[in-house]
Amino acid sequence: MFDYDYRLEDGAAAFTVSAAGAIGATAQIVSLGEGRMHGEMIIDVTALEIASNNEYYDLQLQGSTDSAFGGTITALSQIKLGAKEVLSGDQDSAVGRYRVPFCTEQPDGTIYPYARVYAALGGSVTTGITFSARLEKARA
Repeated sequence: MFDYDYRLEDGAAAFTVSAAGAIGATAQIVSLGEGRMHGEMIIDVTALEIASNNEYYDLQLQGSTDSAFGGTITALSQIKLGAKEVLSGDQDSAVGRYRVPFCTEQPDGTIYPYARVYAALGGSVTTGITFSARLEKARA
């Protein structure tokens, strides 16, 4: 089920440097509540540069205990996309939909109620990656 409150990135502009997601050019942080939550981060990639065979894009769902992301930040889940030369496989990543499971509770028992998407880029990135991202709660 799609919930507009859980949109993390609108895909309006390409990421050419590492940055957090935005909606309408405004940094997007969503509140997932104080309890444990399971779900999926849905990432729709519409452009992906891998021309130099060394580009990679580490797309992370980051969690924080602080609504402004000023405190502890941790990766609740992540997926690494890019050229096969820098991935642990023999296939380049491609445009399309990626579903990445997450849980707001980490192994030490800490629950991270605030979330954002963050793209950490590496390699010879010029035109970068364009994607939209949102969260969906797990179905019962």
